[in-house]
Amino acid sequence: AAPALPPQASIEITKATPTPPSLARPIRQAVLGVLGIFGFNPNPGSTNNPLLEALWGTYRRIESFLDNQPATARTTTITTSELIDDTVAITGTVTFEDPNNDPLRYTTTQGAHGTVTINPNGTFTYTPTDPHFTGTDTFTITANDDKNFHLHGPLAFLRPDWGHTSSATLTITLDKAGNVAPVITNHTGPTTSTDGKTTGIFTVTDLNGDPITLNLSQTTKGTVTYAITPDATTPGAHTVTYTYTPTFAARLAASYAGADTTETITITATDGTTTSNPLSITAT
Repeated sequence: AAPALPPQASIEITKATPTPPSLARPIRQAVLGVLGIFGFNPNPGSTNNPLLEALWGTYRRIESFLDNQPATARTTTITTSELIDDTVAITGTVTFEDPNNDPLRYTTTQGAHGTVTINPNGTFTYTPTDPHFTGTDTFTITANDDKNFHLHGPLAFLRPDWGHTSSATLTITLDKAGNVAPVITNHTGPTTSTDGKTTGIFTVTDLNGDPITLNLSQTTKGTVTYAITPDATTPGAHTVTYTYTPTFAARLAASYAGADTTETITITATDGTTTSNPLSITAT
């Protein structure tokens, strides 16, 4: 069976392909130096002579073709961790920056403890094989910019895939879900019988599977007994049946006109750290 809550997940890039040096950088600086003599400024928003803009654009297209720079992994984040049909599904994204704004396609390896699917936009889903798995796992996502033909410098043939690919090894960590308070639901009752006893039933659930303890407010006109099924140390939902029995004095007093025969009992459940929503019961 799947856990009641999905795990807490975090992720980081633990290894990434380094950005290779650009062999065209000295040439680019020389071209900018010449254009700068005529007042050209390459910064965005600058107003330049249209001819100089055209010359710079032409150079950049040539550079992008002959000395194209591969994408570089920058960040990775977890988007959601949830349970889907008793399966843990953790979605996230990894961001690669491509200096030439080339379209990227992605591939991925599989983790030792889970499977990974990658989408065309770089988002991924990690599904642990065991939905109860906690610990770390690693997988590698690779970005490839070979959709448009170009070269990655004169030494590209010495690099894997001719320099088109860049990879990021991601380490994902799954921890047990954070503690949440027990919840009291499905109250039926109270019902008062002819002998003055008040009964009812409700459900208490701790999603973390922690043992629970019931706390009852003090009573002055009677006593409360209850039974929990299954026992309070068993993980899951528990059915609680309760009975309020008034004292003989309370029942005697109830026979007098105008007597206050009601008593309010407040019940909460605790897992030792957090406390549930209160259940208020009025016995008459």
